[in-house]
Amino acid sequence: MFTAVGISCILEQVIILEKQNFITTGHINRVILTIATPLMINNLIRTLYNLTDGLYVAQLSAEDFAATAFIWPLNFLFISLGMGISVGATALVAQYFGAGKYRDAKRYAGNAMVLTYFFGFVLSVLGYFLAPLFVEMMGAEGTFLAKSVAYLKINFIGLFFDFCYFGYQSLLNAQGRTRTITMISAASSIANVILDPFFIFATIPFVGLTGLNWGIEGAGWATVIAKVLLLALAIRAVRKESDIQIYLRHVKIDKEVMKEILKVAWPSAFGYGGAALGFTVLNGLIQSYGTSVLAAYSMVNRISDLLTQPQMGIG
Repeated sequence: MFTAVGISCILEQVIILEKQNFITTGHINRVILTIATPLMINNLIRTLYNLTDGLYVAQLSAEDFAATAFIWPLNFLFISLGMGISVGATALVAQYFGAGKYRDAKRYAGNAMVLTYFFGFVLSVLGYFLAPLFVEMMGAEGTFLAKSVAYLKINFIGLFFDFCYFGYQSLLNAQGRTRTITMISAASSIANVILDPFFIFATIPFVGLTGLNWGIEGAGWATVIAKVLLLALAIRAVRKESDIQIYLRHVKIDKEVMKEILKVAWPSAFGYGGAALGFTVLNGLIQSYGTSVLAAYSMVNRISDLLTQPQMGIG
């Protein structure tokens, strides 16, 4: 006789096989659209959030908005490694998951999470203490330097949560659960938009409530809180929806697996990092013409990003 647990396990395997069959045998256009559409929506939500966030900070001054734009590529340069690990882990976990090798998929997913937690912590600490040096090397001076450093330090605190999220994101992506990722990303972005005015302004626009009046630093802290929420929702999604469950305390570290993940990750990490480095240098050159010029350039970039989202989702 089957026990309740036994029946549950059988049903779980049937669900896994159904998803696997759709991805491997379904019509290619339908599969691509099914997976890409949530990603396009996710990218669109994030772009709209960045635009809204910029509009909030721009109400403080052009210099404040320029400071947030100035340090963005530098922060993205550090995030590139985490994004690369996510790409590598997604590819390898999806490969084993699609082949029905669930133990191997779990082993790779677990080691990928260990990598994201480790590098997230190390880079967050290094970035926080080296932030003044980085911003000075980019040519910032005076109050613009102080604002950029303050905002960058807070961003580096949030970097740890970015990396941790990438581990869970890769596990969900590998199983084709892009809709779930879109939903939790949307929730995090909405929370950030709601928190921003409370942390930034003394009096919240439109509602007249009293805010914390932390200025540009408030924008940074609102983003950190939103990232913590994003990570919490990703962990919850994995616990409730993932066919592969990962608990860090049970992960057996495998150096060969980690090497393979990093081997696949490096091309993406270098690609993202190269672009970020280019924008870092470019921002340094643009700010030499004044913070108002940098602010205008950055706002136009945020608007033009809206046009690239369909391609990025399919890619």
